[in-house]
Amino acid sequence: MDVEQKVNYYYAALVNIIEKANNLKNREYEVRNDMASYNGFNLEGSPHLNWEFNRINHETRDLIREFNRLSVQIGKDLLINIEQVTEESLHGVTVRGSGILAILKGMISPLKPEQTKEIGVLRERINKLEIEDIIKKNLLFSLKEIEEGHSLASMLISGRIIDYCISKLVAVIKDGSSIIEYLEKSGKLADKKEDIKKTEKNLIEKLLEEHNSEKSYRNRAVHNIYFFPEIDEAFRELSNSIRLASKL
Repeated sequence: MDVEQKVNYYYAALVNIIEKANNLKNREYEVRNDMASYNGFNLEGSPHLNWEFNRINHETRDLIREFNRLSVQIGKDLLINIEQVTEESLHGVTVRGSGILAILKGMISPLKPEQTKEIGVLRERINKLEIEDIIKKNLLFSLKEIEEGHSLASMLISGRIIDYCISKLVAVIKDGSSIIEYLEKSGKLADKKEDIKKTEKNLIEKLLEEHNSEKSYRNRAVHNIYFFPEIDEAFRELSNSIRLASKL
């Protein structure tokens, strides 16, 4: 198994262990209540309760062994003493197990394999750009948010990059031309042979249109409380911001 497969395996196994521990805690609580009701914890007259209590103790030890086998992969300080099983042992499994799950969850990629590959492609595109360091830093931050599964955060960063790039383009135009006209004159738009369907030109025109309608491209996401983008949308927005940044 590779690292990610191992992490997913440990995560699923610990979820199962914690569920078992909670079930054992509930069973132990019920048996102790029955014991208290049955002659004040005197088990001699209740073979069934005695058998059930011993079985819970045996299952608890097995569960702790299983927990220790998995948790030692994270850290030896998480181990639970198998020689001194107490009422708190199962509580320790659930608490420490939940802590390990939080660690493992941070290690599990929310991306599909093809999306992970796309991350590498976009990072290479960004690093090759000859642009201001601050723009490159923002692009890489947006990419990092996608890696962590934070689609909205990534889109907000990409949106502000697009706004910044548009403002920079506006600032360099001195002859009253539109941004599209300026890019065409300066040879920064793909020519007709390279882009027969005018895909790049249409894309930039759409970005400009949305920017102008909201007075800020980023505002599309900032002020819309119903806006919950998927990861594919974040990829597309970052790609748009990279394309526009390349025109500076």
